[in-house]
Amino acid sequence: MPQWLLKQLEDNPAVSLLDKNLSDLPLTSTIQEALVIATSYKHRPRSILVVKKNLYQAQRLYERISSFLEDDECALFASDESLRVEAIASSGELISTPSILFNPAISRSCIS
Repeated sequence: MPQWLLKQLEDNPAVSLLDKNLSDLPLTSTIQEALVIATSYKHRPRSILVVKKNLYQAQRLYERISSFLEDDECALFASDESLRVEAIASSGELISTPSILFNPAISRSCIS
């Protein structure tokens, strides 16, 4: 993330709320959500788990956030969107809810 962008967003109220774990993100677009999450993470590196309604939304957010963070700082964990499909023919790789994890300790070998 460019330093000029990080400085512009550090005082954003949504970033402050996320830094303090006080509220959900009241945002209207994927890029806004990505900017706030990436800024908060850069401001205070820690594990952040984001759970989305479906795989499409998770992938779109991951694409946006991964453009602001290093490859080893962000990972996408995907799952089947239908419980029925999961019950009938679940895939070992796709069992949990779609989520994105930001963690300074994630190694590149964990990202697939």
